[in-house]
Amino acid sequence: MKARASKRPSWDFALDVLKRHRARLLRRSGVVGLDLGIKRRAGALLAGPAIRVHVSEKAGPDKLNPRQCLPDAIEGVPVDVVESSFRVRLACPGSTGTHRLSVRPLVAGCSIGHFGEDKFGTLGPVVTAPDGTRGALTCAHVCSTGDIVRQPHKVGNRIGQVIADRSTNELDAAFIEFDPDCPSKAAAMKIGPLSNSISVPRPKDLPFAVDLIGACSGRTRGVVIALEFEGTVNYPDGDRRVSRQLCIESSEDGVFARSGDSGSVVVDGQRPVGVLIAADEGGRGLATPIDRILEALSVSLG
Repeated sequence: MKARASKRPSWDFALDVLKRHRARLLRRSGVVGLDLGIKRRAGALLAGPAIRVHVSEKAGPDKLNPRQCLPDAIEGVPVDVVESSFRVRLACPGSTGTHRLSVRPLVAGCSIGHFGEDKFGTLGPVVTAPDGTRGALTCAHVCSTGDIVRQPHKVGNRIGQVIADRSTNELDAAFIEFDPDCPSKAAAMKIGPLSNSISVPRPKDLPFAVDLIGACSGRTRGVVIALEFEGTVNYPDGDRRVSRQLCIESSEDGVFARSGDSGSVVVDGQRPVGVLIAADEGGRGLATPIDRILEALSVSLG
C-alpha cells in the first residue's frame, strides 16, 4: 500500500512545526492527541507529512463555530483530523483461543496474567539481562514489579516474576524474569524465530508494514501510519498522557489490535519494532519503539 506522490514539506520541517504548535493544539476542546504521519483523503494515502489531529468525535463545519474549526494546513503542513479514543483494557472481545492455551517453550504472543483473574495481557519478545537472566517484555499495566506471572492467564503455571518496570509518558513496559525451569525461545507464535536486531521506522518509510502477534487478536497485519503520537490514553485508573508512540492501523480494512493484546510484539518481518500499549475501538494501536524499552530496562533481544 503506497502513498500517491505529491509535493509536500520535508519531514524535518513538519516535525518542527508540530513541536511549535503542539501545546496550543492539545489545549483545544475535543483534541485527544497529535502525531506526524500520512494523511488520508477519500481513503487514499497521500505522500509526504501531515500533522494528524486526533479528536474524540469528528463533526462537520456546519456543526462547529469558526473558532472550533481546524485549519487545512499549519505553516504549509497539511492537517488531517482523525477520530480516535485509545484505551487500555485487559479483557478480550475476540476468539483466538490458541493463544490462551499453555505454550511451552514460552514464545511471544501467548496470554499471561495473574492467578484467578479473567483479565490478561500478552507475552512480548524474549530478552536477556546483562547477567544472563532470561525473561520477556510486556506492559507495566499488565504486570508490575513483584507480580507473579502465570501462563496461560488465570489457571496456568507460574512462569516467573516481574523484576523491573517503567511507567512514564514515554514507557509502559515491564521485564518478567523467567523461573529457571521454564523453557523459552526467541520466537513468536505464527511468526517463528525473531531476530536479535531491531527495525526502526523512519518518516520517509511511512506507511511502514508491520505484523502484531497478540493473545487476543492473534496475528494481524498493519502499517505504521504515524510517529511521535502524544495524547490521552484511558487506563483503568484514569486518563494518562503518553508521548513518542507509534500509531498503527490495519492494512487489511480490519482490526490491527484489541484489548488483551497489550504487551504484544510488533514486528517488521522477524525484526521487533515495538510493544503494543493500547488500542482504540476502530482497531488502531499505539506501540512504544522497542529500542527505547530495551535501553530503559537494560536488556537485549534473544
